[in-house]
Amino acid sequence: MTTPEALPDATARDANARLARILVAVVLALLVAGLAGSAAGAAGFATPTLGAACGVLLLMPILNVAAEFVDEVRRRDWAFALAAAAVLLLIGYTAIDRLG
Repeated sequence: MTTPEALPDATARDANARLARILVAVVLALLVAGLAGSAAGAAGFATPTLGAACGVLLLMPILNVAAEFVDEVRRRDWAFALAAAAVLLLIGYTAIDRLG
């Protein structure tokens, strides 16, 4: 039987969905602006704009895992919280290893 505290919080789920929609809109705007800049021959504008769009696309799943980690800790589901923490640590390690 599922207890009420084990169910996902509707407000947190709604906030995550809202953030995802906002980030998708930001990515779309950046892609359109970058492609328009590229078509206009403004490589100095298009390249960082398209790079920012790619950065936001990479950030979206990381934010999702972080939100799940917070939700699992709040619900005291330690197995899934540990799994989410391991994913975040792996992403952090990879980013530091590749960029550092």
